[in-house]
Amino acid sequence: MLGSGPKISIRREEINSETCIAFMNEIMEEIQPLHHALVAPIPDEFRPRHIPEGSVFLVAEVQDDETAAPELVGSVALIPLAQGSANASGLPENVRVGEIKRMVVRPPFRRAGVAVKLLEAIEDIARTEMGLGLLALETWHMLTGAQRLYESSGWTRREVYGRYDARDSQCYDKWI
Repeated sequence: MLGSGPKISIRREEINSETCIAFMNEIMEEIQPLHHALVAPIPDEFRPRHIPEGSVFLVAEVQDDETAAPELVGSVALIPLAQGSANASGLPENVRVGEIKRMVVRPPFRRAGVAVKLLEAIEDIARTEMGLGLLALETWHMLTGAQRLYESSGWTRREVYGRYDARDSQCYDKWI
């Protein structure tokens, strides 16, 4: 658990690196117990395999003191969506859109500001480096903590988009 001392830092990690794949696998391990609560099984195309070229992957690290090695505690990916693609259906076509994916913070570090810092960093990259105007994301209905995080960070609930299913998903967007 984070106290007042540890420093949270955010850094870019190479997409599809060992660290990137490890975090994607960690997400799947964490959500496996939730599968039984879903109305429909998770389609294969939503299972993490790799992050497309042109995307950005960030990790959050915590360092207790200057002599300790940083500990990886969270991650987020930003994937630009191609207009007209199935993944972008239902989103505005007159603006460049990116999708937040693979957002995870390890349980002992939740509610400690890690996710907020990841979101702020990825939103800044989306706006300043990638020239995106709108970000979208999907989370499950049952992940109410994630929903509170997004709403407190200025995200707005929206209709499902792309290939998501309204029975399982809650979608958000944010103009940046």
